[in-house]
Amino acid sequence: MWKQGIIVGLWLLLPTVFGIMIWAAETPAPNPATVQNDPSETSRQLNKALIDTVCEKILAGEYSAAETMLDTAIIPPSSSCESLKAIVTHLRTIDEQLQKEVTDARSKAEADLKPFRDNPPANDKDRDKAFSILLRLRNLLGDHQQAEFLRDPFVKKLMQDAQNSADALRSQGRWADAYSHGLFWLRILDKDNLQYEKQADDLIARASLALALKDGPCDTAADRFQGVQKDMLLKAITTLDFRYVELVDYDGMVRAVLDEAERIPDVLEKSADPVSISFRKEGLPGFREGIGQFRAMLDERPRPYPKEIFLHIVEDTLALNTETIRLSEPILVALLSETAMSALDPYTTLVWPADVNQFQKAITQEFDGIGVRLSKQGKFLKIGGIIPDTPAARAGVEAGELIVAVDGQSTEAMSSNCAVEKIAGPRGTTVTLTIQKPGATESRNVILTRARIVVPSISTDRRRDGESPGAPKHLIDPENRLGYIRLSNFVENTTADLERTLTQLEAQELRGLILDLRGNPGGLLQAAIEVVDLFIEEGPILQSKPRFLFPSFWTARREGTHPPYPLVVIIDGASASASEIVAGALQDPKHQRATLVGTRSFGKGTVQEITNATGAGSQFKYTTAQYHLPSGQPVVSRYMAERRHTQDWGIVPDIEVKASRPNRRMSETNQQGESSDLDNSEDNEEFQAAAVPSKEEDPQLAVGLLILQTKLVQSGQLIQLARAEDPKARDNK
Repeated sequence: MWKQGIIVGLWLLLPTVFGIMIWAAETPAPNPATVQNDPSETSRQLNKALIDTVCEKILAGEYSAAETMLDTAIIPPSSSCESLKAIVTHLRTIDEQLQKEVTDARSKAEADLKPFRDNPPANDKDRDKAFSILLRLRNLLGDHQQAEFLRDPFVKKLMQDAQNSADALRSQGRWADAYSHGLFWLRILDKDNLQYEKQADDLIARASLALALKDGPCDTAADRFQGVQKDMLLKAITTLDFRYVELVDYDGMVRAVLDEAERIPDVLEKSADPVSISFRKEGLPGFREGIGQFRAMLDERPRPYPKEIFLHIVEDTLALNTETIRLSEPILVALLSETAMSALDPYTTLVWPADVNQFQKAITQEFDGIGVRLSKQGKFLKIGGIIPDTPAARAGVEAGELIVAVDGQSTEAMSSNCAVEKIAGPRGTTVTLTIQKPGATESRNVILTRARIVVPSISTDRRRDGESPGAPKHLIDPENRLGYIRLSNFVENTTADLERTLTQLEAQELRGLILDLRGNPGGLLQAAIEVVDLFIEEGPILQSKPRFLFPSFWTARREGTHPPYPLVVIIDGASASASEIVAGALQDPKHQRATLVGTRSFGKGTVQEITNATGAGSQFKYTTAQYHLPSGQPVVSRYMAERRHTQDWGIVPDIEVKASRPNRRMSETNQQGESSDLDNSEDNEEFQAAAVPSKEEDPQLAVGLLILQTKLVQSGQLIQLARAEDPKARDNK
């Protein structure tokens, strides 16, 4: 085991409470010799059985059943039963608050939508505003209401208008606008419509292609692909043949390459913003005709297409380029390689020599900047997340907002890497960001002073009102000695930081712990294994199953295991990769070490490795294995589940609790988690957890704390608990 840890700050959060304090303690186990002659002992045994059953119901999320059992029990109530009644009342109050929040939010969305229903929007700007309200409304509806929502005449008309606008913008070569004002909304409003999905993917590909072929504020298109060689792709293919997680889908790669090749002449010729690279315009008809002939010949061949066909298509396309449009070969090799790899999974990619430095910064997690994560979606430069205790966090910048300009320069033509270069810089210098909320027309300027950014492994979010700066910040419930730790990522020092914090908590007589993994995108696989090992004495932790090689097994060691105090883990839709390994292993039936609270996790399900085998200063990141939890079940990949049009990915919590509306940004910011091999870690550039919200906004944490208190009662421990007002009594006032 590893001896490690860190101090983390917390705010005390408890549900809204009224009334008196209750103390609950379970009496010692009875002496069997006295049971037959002692009626009070029989009562205690019945009470113990009732408490155990009620606790099991609560821990399964069956609050109504638990409440009924407590209300109808015919045995004399104990103080523990009274405590459980208070806990159930707290939980029902939280449920009611969330339901009221949904009802209020629906009413607000309907009110905001009414002006658009009365006067249907006639332009893209107003239509975007209406769509943003519709999206809010749709997210508040149950599954059974989705179809009815899409049949609403106003919604149907708005979606048809958006489709017409997208078609017009597409014909003008305005790919990014066609996506952002049309297919972006259609795709997310009607998730099951495969035509919308196909159109959206094509527009994103065209917009990305146009951006790649234009000089940017930071570099030229030629510089971007400097050093790219065809041999890098061939070496990557060799690696995939032997090390990829499954049989390589060369059929899909062939189709992706042909689709990209068909897009190239359209983007070169029709893009509203002319490309910056040189090409022979007179060769465009010949290139189109040649690609059409390739597709026609392939239609006559049996499928799936093998590796040889893929290599022939790449070679033939490069040769056709030489004969016709004469794009720079490094550029064409890069375009075909990137689209081929994307056909396999979202995480397999070639890193070209010009991008390696930025790639390595993501791995080390140390840099000078302002503390934001960025992603490029069409023409939008989106803030995927905010790193706590950084200039951006202190200035109130929020995840999900858009950066429309950097130091007065529009970000529309900037790539993600270019934007990072513009925003980052020597510590102590300033940068001005022009920030806008999605769907809004107003923007604001924020001046930030750059600083050294070290992505923390353990957050220091304060949790207690009125604390002095030097006060201990680990205990979320000091009266019951319950601790709270939030892990933001998994890096080399995570286990050491966590163990140090646990040791400090245990020195304060820790009796239970909440481990918060919300918004944690993952990181080092080995760090995840070590974290699990802190809480499990023995047995399997994880299996990593590659296609050809023998599986890798990780098991827990008794040495260094921390005491078996009750444990709750909170997860959400942004808990990915290494977070899912930790949550899944602690929840697993083989260990049953933790109760999971929150919402379904992201669904990464795979492990990546990084190799320099592609040579000449490039790197290759590829998916090498699936991971399986202690009982043998896999963590289902979201990518694979969506390809099957199912939603069974990731880790499912024992108790589902939706985030409050303000807190939901943390789980709705999308999300690709990374788990790398033992010596490599790359947190995804597209998201990072925002700061934990205030106690009034966090029902997931409130429920987690009540579940932890339930576990204390179940184990017969003394707890101090405040009584919540009974909703039934409140309704009768």
